[in-house]
Amino acid sequence: MYIGSTFNLPERIDDHVKGHSSNQRLWNAIKDHGLDKFIILVLELFKPDPNYSTDANTGTLLAREQFYLDLLWNLPAKFRYNLIAQAGSVKGYQHTEEAKR
Repeated sequence: MYIGSTFNLPERIDDHVKGHSSNQRLWNAIKDHGLDKFIILVLELFKPDPNYSTDANTGTLLAREQFYLDLLWNLPAKFRYNLIAQAGSVKGYQHTEEAKR
């Protein structure tokens, strides 16, 4: 299972399918098993509020992602494609050998 957030879902899915995302483990699984073995399920649609700034909307979006990540992190690691338990940037994350497989 992979939890993510975006303002542009088609672009984000395309990034994962083409290997342009930072999640090498997910990309390798798609490459190894085929996209047809995965189910893309939208857990929640977030509509940015035009009355709030981009930063405020991004903060709300990441808070919702964190909600689902907290649930995901209760599952055994073998069921997760997410590499870290925190929503937002993976800046500074170093892929482990296991994550690269």
